[in-house]
Amino acid sequence: MATVQSPSELADADIAVSGEHTQLRRGPGGQLAVIQEHHAESLPVEFPFAKVRTLRPGLALVVAPRCEHGQPNAYVVAVPGGLLRAFHIGDAVQDVLVCGGLLVVTYFDEGVFGSGTLGPEGLAVFDLEGHLQWGYRTQFGSAGVDISDCYCACTDGAQRVWFHPYTKFPVVELDVATRRQRVLQVPKFLRGSTGLTTDGRVFVFHSPNAAKSELVRWAPGEAHAMPAGRETSHLRGLWGLRFLRMAATGYDVIVPSGVAA
Repeated sequence: MATVQSPSELADADIAVSGEHTQLRRGPGGQLAVIQEHHAESLPVEFPFAKVRTLRPGLALVVAPRCEHGQPNAYVVAVPGGLLRAFHIGDAVQDVLVCGGLLVVTYFDEGVFGSGTLGPEGLAVFDLEGHLQWGYRTQFGSAGVDISDCYCACTDGAQRVWFHPYTKFPVVELDVATRRQRVLQVPKFLRGSTGLTTDGRVFVFHSPNAAKSELVRWAPGEAHAMPAGRETSHLRGLWGLRFLRMAATGYDVIVPSGVAA
């Protein structure tokens, strides 16, 4: 896939399961603009770090990972059309996944151990209007895994998310519709990975603690993990064994070696 480029700086990008591309770009003065197809929509707010996710064609979500207590940090933007609504999804957002018509938000340690009500859940699920549906810690209680920091997460293109939390570093399969989970113990070699992608059967991890920058393929039941390439850039897992790689100038899709494109 060719790299998408523009004179402005790429703040973030996303590719939906449907194939819709969304870019978030920052102009020379710091202003943010959401781009889908040939349409661009400026945001009335600015913040130094930002994430963008495709909700559907013509609709995107922009998130500020850090915010003050209770302040809006998620913005639904029509492209074209402008800002539709804003709501609070918690401080210290690690990742946002669009899954089964819901938003799944994971948090890093400053949110988990912060004073807010959402971050301590470790993972929270919202509808597209911004209403909290449920939180992981409240839902699962003592049956849940320990989430002190959610290192990475992805979807499988359906209604399941997969996440890799500190401290014990399992991979957790979470069905957001049925609210059921399955916990997979992974080889020690893969713990601490900062990127993850899966098709629901095979997993590819990026940059585990034991092998920084390496891509490693593994499937439950396999005794050994297999090398699948090397990427020094930060990668975010998409569905279906692919990663999104971004730079200030553009983005592209990485397909690890040894898996079907």
